Amino acid sequence: MVMYVVNLLFCVAILTLGIRAYKTTGSKGPLIVGIGFALFGISHLAYILGIAKVSPIDNILVGIRTGGYLAIIYALAGKY
Repeated sequence: MVMYVVNLLFCVAILTLGIRAYKTTGSKGPLIVGIGFALFGISHLAYILGIAKVSPIDNILVGIRTGGYLAIIYALAGKY
């Protein structure tokens, strides 16, 4: 449980830094990375709240995490 809380805090920190970097530089890359980590944070929050144990929810969380990975890949590719 502690691991999910720590990961959620890191996700919130990265999202905050991504938004801040976007506001100061106008570059969409950090914002997209922040959004990717926000998606990971949703997954961690679901585990903390105990709703990830329901089978259909777990499948949805796989899709959310996949979206997070794809957002970060997109940001790192620099094609935005």
